[in-house]
Parts: sequence; C-alpha cells; structure tokens
Amino acid sequence: MIESNINAGRQDVPDAGPSALKYGVSITDACVDWQSTVSMLENLNEVSFGSSSLLFSDFAQHYIGC
Repeated sequence: MIESNINAGRQDVPDAGPSALKYGVSITDACVDWQSTVSMLENLNEVSFGSSSLLFSDFAQHYIGC
C-alpha cells in the first residue's frame, strides 16, 4: 500500500500545538506527494492497459479538477 497526501513525508504534532502543523503533510504514516502519486498511477495505467487507454491525469483533470 502507498499512502499519498498533498505534500510528502510525515510530521509529529509540534510543541506549539496543532495550529503549527504543516498543511498537507500526514501526522500518521509517511506519504508520497500528490505529483508522485499521479506519476505512479500513470505508470501503472501504462503497463496495465497501454498508451491507448485513458490516462489517470486525464481522468483526474476531468473528474477531480486537478
């Protein structure tokens, strides 16, 4: 299993409290960033279905808007 978030890595809750957490970084398990997730899924799509299939980036752009 690969976990992803907006930004890569993980963080502990800082001494300053939850308001000091970095946005988009996990506080549980280490994650890969969103762009890495897109690349991995595109590669998986390519090896699974070939270049003629709908690429994940096309899907994400159309259905998720990113």
